[in-house]
Formats: sequence, structure tokens, C-alpha cells
Amino acid sequence: MQQIAQWKVIVGVLGVCVLGACSGLSNSASQPSAHEAHRVLGTWQYQANGTQVLSRGTFQIAMRKGQLRGILRDAKRGAIPLQVRVHNNRLSLDLEAYQVRGIVEGDAFTATLERPMWDVSVAPPTSRVPRAAPRDDRGALFARRVERAGLAVPPLGCKDVAMQRCATP
Repeated sequence: MQQIAQWKVIVGVLGVCVLGACSGLSNSASQPSAHEAHRVLGTWQYQANGTQVLSRGTFQIAMRKGQLRGILRDAKRGAIPLQVRVHNNRLSLDLEAYQVRGIVEGDAFTATLERPMWDVSVAPPTSRVPRAAPRDDRGALFARRVERAGLAVPPLGCKDVAMQRCATP
């Protein structure tokens, strides 16, 4: 009986430790460090390829109340609010039912766009192998930061920080 009580105490302590660690992780994931946030803040111009979901436009990322927030303005779809997550140089944008995930390198963002799907079909197996229909819900996205939290970003290849000798696109 005493051993059972000891095991309950051990399991209880481990449970509290695990829950405490998980809540700590969720807080750090929802509030990026200042360095991580600085990597993605600003206005970005993007072009999507291989998809009908997005075409071209801009997205803006700002810090509000300690969390990253964003809005995407697409030529075809209009304004869409974004949920923004950043970890090191990885940036994730969740918009409606789609996810844009990729890598930020300086003022460039290279990503994939896709709609997460789960196979929940319960159809009986058949001898015919179905062909996959062409999907327009996946594609590639390339973006370039054009403004960094109120400061213009010099064009690619421009070494002049003051942009006095650089032609703007």
C-alpha cells in the first residue's frame, strides 16, 4: 500500500513538471524573441507560382501586444489576416485554410504554400488505382522585404545604405 502511494506521488510530480514545461514552451512559441521578430517585421512583396490560391501582392508583419500579427493583400483575393509564427529563420504564415512555410534569409523569403489535408476516406479498396487530380492548392512563394518597420530596404545588389546612388525598381 505504501508503494502505491509513493508511485502516485512520483506520477503526480512528473505530471506537474511536464505540464509546467509544456506551458512554458507554448508561451515562448507565441511570443518570439526580439531578434526573431526583427528578422520578419516589415512589408514584403510576393509572387506565388504553381497555384491558383494566391497570385501576387504584399504582406505586412508587425508586433502588437508582444505577438506577431500580419495582413496579406493579394491581387485576386484581397485582404486576409495572417497568423504569424517565427522560429530562428523559419517563418510560418497561416491564412484561412492555407499555410505558407519557408526560410527567411536577410530580406528574402522562400516558401511553399499548401492546404493541409487529412485522408479520412472510408471507401472500400478497389482494384483500380485512382489517378490524382491536378491540385491547385500547392505552390511556391517568393517574397522580398521592401520596407523594414518604416525604413525602406535598398534594391538587390545596392551597396549604398542611404540609397542615394541606387535606382529604385
